[in-house]
Amino acid sequence: MSLRERIQDALSEQINEELFSAYLYLSMAIYFHGLSLNGFAHWMEKQSEEDIGHAMRLYRFVLGRNGTVKLRGVEQPLLRWESPAHVFEDALKHELKITDRISRLYEMASGEKDYATVVELQYFITEQSEEESSVRSVLERLRMAGTSSQGLVFIDGEMSRR
Repeated sequence: MSLRERIQDALSEQINEELFSAYLYLSMAIYFHGLSLNGFAHWMEKQSEEDIGHAMRLYRFVLGRNGTVKLRGVEQPLLRWESPAHVFEDALKHELKITDRISRLYEMASGEKDYATVVELQYFITEQSEEESSVRSVLERLRMAGTSSQGLVFIDGEMSRR
């Protein structure tokens, strides 16, 4: 069964959002490299790779259902932040936005009785719960460290083990 055009277009938009997410996290990695916080940069690079994987998973799903993927230009992400904590605040806002988008896609697919898409999106719902938790955990630790350089360096070391 082929995808309905409405679902196909919404999934294409999500592919584009996942590619933007990859750009955003790569931009955050660049910011951290500029601060010599290579553990944080490594963590963000892994996030970027993961989001490219998400885009490719959806891409293959759409094509596997005889759909067409419609790519658009990827928006330029922010390049600078006030502090590492601000980076993770933005990352959390972004993950919450992606969760909302996935939830709306799930509702749409359910409403259209497109159960194959519903099943595929369940993976992303679980993934988003993990993403939010992971980002929130780092943000909380950064807030606890406050302006402590030692705390920041300690967290940076832990981030490199991802």
